[in-house]
Amino acid sequence: MSVPKALQQPLSLRFASAGFLAFWCLLAAFPIFWIAVMSFKTPVDAFAANPFAVIFGPETRARG
Repeated sequence: MSVPKALQQPLSLRFASAGFLAFWCLLAAFPIFWIAVMSFKTPVDAFAANPFAVIFGPETRARG
């Protein structure tokens, strides 16, 4: 069964919708990813004042 021409979306709208949906999924999944990563860090790294220490975790890496 074919879709009527009036209900078909243009190719640009389909790409824009798919791009927005992919972006939104990444945005929505980021807090879950952040919680999972932070659960493996030591408190020294998780609450560091330096943002790079929070992301890369030198104390956690040194402990093994």
